[in-house]
Amino acid sequence: MARNGVTLACAVRSHRLAGDPDLNDGHIASCLHCQVEAVRYRTLRRQLALLRLQAVDAPPGFAGVIRSGLGEEPAVPKKASGVEAAVAAAGLAAVAGAVALWRRSLSA
Repeated sequence: MARNGVTLACAVRSHRLAGDPDLNDGHIASCLHCQVEAVRYRTLRRQLALLRLQAVDAPPGFAGVIRSGLGEEPAVPKKASGVEAAVAAAGLAAVAGAVALWRRSLSA
């Protein structure tokens, strides 16, 4: 049994539910946690479907601003300074370390 009463079976079903919220199997039929998760996914899909039907008008003057912006010359990108490059490298190293720890925790 994992944290918060969620088993490995629940974690696997959660990923499958993300792909198919109408998934029906024996585990979901007997697991309240997974049933709640399935209801959440179905509700989310319904809400997203309703958003697709809504149309929003652009604010006044929006088209003119876009047209004038397209007419401008693109700015010349500046070369990154040494500090910016160091911060980017540190960020990349931090992300790589986090991914490595996450993958290690999955295999443990």
